[in-house]
Amino acid sequence: MNREQILKAQPRSHMQGIVTCINHEWIFFDDETDEAYLLNEIVNEEIELFIAQTWIPGILVGDDGILIDNRLQPLQESTSIRIPKTLQTVYVTFLQELCDYAFLQFTNTLKELNYSIYDCMVCHNFLTFQSLESPTSGVNFFLFDNEDMVCSVHHHFIRNESIIHDKFEFVRADGLKIECRI
Repeated sequence: MNREQILKAQPRSHMQGIVTCINHEWIFFDDETDEAYLLNEIVNEEIELFIAQTWIPGILVGDDGILIDNRLQPLQESTSIRIPKTLQTVYVTFLQELCDYAFLQFTNTLKELNYSIYDCMVCHNFLTFQSLESPTSGVNFFLFDNEDMVCSVHHHFIRNESIIHDKFEFVRADGLKIECRI
């Protein structure tokens, strides 16, 4: 699997819920949090529509509906949709900076601990503040919450002309600790 496929296959990568029309505006209600979102805030974005027990990708084109395979599917009351979650820009930068092997180790360890990339609540990417033109080292900090338990991740890194070194320390609130050296 490539990175994009891994990201899409992550648990909790979408907000899932139903749409309803209130005062001539389409509102999305998240099943998990019961929060409400105006659909007009994500016009021209990819969403998925639940049809015949299958999630079908499409593009929200406003109050008119969802464009699926160049056909307009009108919005209907209580239609189930899911909206891809977005990741913090600094977090995306961190993920892109990892070599493929480090990315796989990171995502697989999160998965083993029952966390998703999308469970990241806090990301401090110290590496983004460093010049990659000169040797650098430091630690990035992450906090994950899967609603059962919190997990802290420290990413120790060294970058120079000849070395790219990554070490991850995963520490859950119950004291479980896992280290991955790359």
